[in-house]
Amino acid sequence: MNRLETIASLIRPCKVFADIGCDHGYISLFVARSALAEKIIATDISALSLDKARRVMADYPAEFFVGDGFAPIEKAGYSVDQAVIAGMGGELIIKILSATSLRPAVILGAQKNTDKLRYYLAGNGYKITDDVKVEEDGKFYDIIRAELGYMPQPDQLEAYMGVFYKEKNRHLAAYCTYLENKLKNFKKTEKNLKIARFVQEVKKWQS
Repeated sequence: MNRLETIASLIRPCKVFADIGCDHGYISLFVARSALAEKIIATDISALSLDKARRVMADYPAEFFVGDGFAPIEKAGYSVDQAVIAGMGGELIIKILSATSLRPAVILGAQKNTDKLRYYLAGNGYKITDDVKVEEDGKFYDIIRAELGYMPQPDQLEAYMGVFYKEKNRHLAAYCTYLENKLKNFKKTEKNLKIARFVQEVKKWQS
């Protein structure tokens, strides 16, 4: 599965679904076609991006808001019980989650700083239920589903490589090979040596 397909596979039936930073609106379209939500809300900080989503969703009922994160949804008085936030960095996702009083189940597609995101989720009342590495066009992405609940803080290895690194995942195995090759050209700094140890530990489970 590619990145969008993996995100879609983690969406569960719900009452109100929010596509935060929806861009083209393909996730909203999947939810609509699959009848996974009674109500679909799509937001984006870019009016042009939101117009693309409107065109994609032309045959399906949905509400569209220009704005940052959940802010326009809260302003409109809506609650949300499931949301996708993808296509941005982990720190921006953390900022979006920190700025809202809404506490939906979330499917997150962070493009970097996923270690910080995992720490944040565990420290703010979320339990990671799915944590999948996906390769697409030679790049690697982490797709995380989290719901309200308790989980212990991940250790450094779990935070960097994924909390379920012991589960077989061909993309995670490929990521280990990618990191090994990359590290060959880097100086042996403390950080890089730590990453190398992480890779060797994960490879034990992925071999």
